[in-house]
Amino acid sequence: MRKRFGMRSMMIGVAAIALLAAFTTTSTRNRIVVENQSGVAVSSLKIAVGKDTIRFGAIPSGGTAYADFQIHSDANFTVSGALADGSPLSGDFGYVDGGAYGETAHFSIDPGGKLRFRQDG
Repeated sequence: MRKRFGMRSMMIGVAAIALLAAFTTTSTRNRIVVENQSGVAVSSLKIAVGKDTIRFGAIPSGGTAYADFQIHSDANFTVSGALADGSPLSGDFGYVDGGAYGETAHFSIDPGGKLRFRQDG
């Protein structure tokens, strides 16, 4: 009986630690979400945040791409790239404070390469 109780307590403790680790990981990461609603594939896309640059591969029309990023210092998001039809993608958006976490930057690409931006965090 004592052995079973000890094993059960240990299993509950391990499960609690795993849940805490999963919650901490998802709530402390920063994420970029790119939705391509342009009707044309994205052929190239880079989003710079401070010193870091996130490079995305091709994103099909109607597709969504995700990437995690770190915030090392105060910065904005600088976008550069192109649609498959040659339309440019560019602009500066939002603002993040150095050391912040739990930020999500949403970029929507509309027809003609028009960019919309929303930031949660």
